[in-house]
Amino acid sequence: MANSRGGINDSYNLHARFKTIDGINIGSKILLSGVPIGYVEGQYFNSDSLNAVISMRIDMNYQIPIDSTAMIVSDSFLGGKYIKIDPGGEFDMLVDGDEFEYVQDSVAFEEILEKIIIAAEYRRVAKKINEK
Repeated sequence: MANSRGGINDSYNLHARFKTIDGINIGSKILLSGVPIGYVEGQYFNSDSLNAVISMRIDMNYQIPIDSTAMIVSDSFLGGKYIKIDPGGEFDMLVDGDEFEYVQDSVAFEEILEKIIIAAEYRRVAKKINEK
């Protein structure tokens, strides 16, 4: 249940380290099997590990197995991003203050587009060479 400041009453905090968190902001939603279970409460750069760390506020009604994966995914092709929790199969659950062991970083649209352009250019050059 939300409180008057938009937070979650009866909640716990989890953390995840990512190489990149492009598109994730404070307040970004967290979904478990498509169900909203929390939000991003904070984010900072850890200069020791050279990772971005996200702090998540999770509704206490939802238990997350310790081998679950936190993934940064897009709402749509050009839409915003959120954190998707892919539940694991362990019986032990994450508790307040724990950190996800398994994560999947944000993939920037520009990186995907660049790979498509490079692959197309490679095919174009290879075709020209084969025609000679």
